Amino acid sequence: AGLVPDAGALRAALARAPAASASAAAADPFYVSPATLLIVPPSIEAHWAEQVALHVAAGALRVAVLSDVKTAAGAPPPSSRRRLTAADLAWNHDLVITTFPRLSAEWGRRRDPRAAPLLRVHWHRVVVDEGHLLSIAGAGLTAKMQMVCALRAGRRWVVTGTPAPGA
Repeated sequence: AGLVPDAGALRAALARAPAASASAAAADPFYVSPATLLIVPPSIEAHWAEQVALHVAAGALRVAVLSDVKTAAGAPPPSSRRRLTAADLAWNHDLVITTFPRLSAEWGRRRDPRAAPLLRVHWHRVVVDEGHLLSIAGAGLTAKMQMVCALRAGRRWVVTGTPAPGA
């Protein structure tokens, strides 16, 4: 009963996650944050932002939406046009909402600290909605799974409403 992960892919991802060491920390500084990073599929990103606006008092949460969705004209939506730094994400927001494709893109650019700000923050909490999408059976280690494992966080939640096969 419950979600059955691709155990082999998860072991491989955790084995490849960056090790914490004094020399690595000096070469790759990060920002400790009280913020929550919420990772969702692109199809429900707007819904999450709408629900926060509907159920949270105006001004009670500082929310950033890091979208990868393009508008009809091909430009990024207004909420994601400004490039946010790791320091801005860590200290000027309580909730950061982003998508699986953005995780994959940042994983590909992880060696450039300016291009992968999500990796430069130690999040209070990382929440993955529709977590069953992190791994595709038989596909092995996906970029988004590697990125989720590499994120620094005090707490990690992976949630889904989709029944697992055989559960």
